[in-house]
Amino acid sequence: MSDSTVSEKEEQTVSTVSLSSVSVDGTRMSVSTVEVSRWSATFHHKNLARSMGAIASLAGAVSVLFGVLATHMAPHGWSKVKVALHLAKKPLILKLAPYIAGFALAAATAAGILSFYSWYREGRDARRDTPSAGAPSQSP
Repeated sequence: MSDSTVSEKEEQTVSTVSLSSVSVDGTRMSVSTVEVSRWSATFHHKNLARSMGAIASLAGAVSVLFGVLATHMAPHGWSKVKVALHLAKKPLILKLAPYIAGFALAAATAAGILSFYSWYREGRDARRDTPSAGAPSQSP
C-alpha cells in the first residue's frame, strides 16, 4: 500500500485520543479510545473565526456596493412623487438593499462573537498550560 492511498477509516479520522482511569479500589482499570473526526478540526474555533471574518468582510463590501447602486437608482423629481403615491414601484435594488445590509450586520456580529470566543479559548488554554505562581517548582 503506497502513502498516496488512504483507507476510508483513516480519511474520516484525524487523530485518536486514549483515556484511562483507575477505580477507587485500584484493581480495575478502564481504557477508552476516542476518535476525533476531521469535522472537529474543520470546525475548530480558529478556523471558524477566520472564515466568518472573511465572509463578514465580503458581505460588508457587497452591502456598500448595493447601497451606492441603490442611491443612484433611487427615483428623483416627479418619479419620486409617483413612488410616494404608490403609482409606481420602487426599483428592486431599493427593496433588496436593507436585507443585504442586514445580512452584512449579522455576519459581522457572528464574526465578532467567534473572534471573542477564539480569544477566550486561547487565553484559557494558555492559563491552563502555564503553572501558577504559587505552585512549587519541580527543579532538581
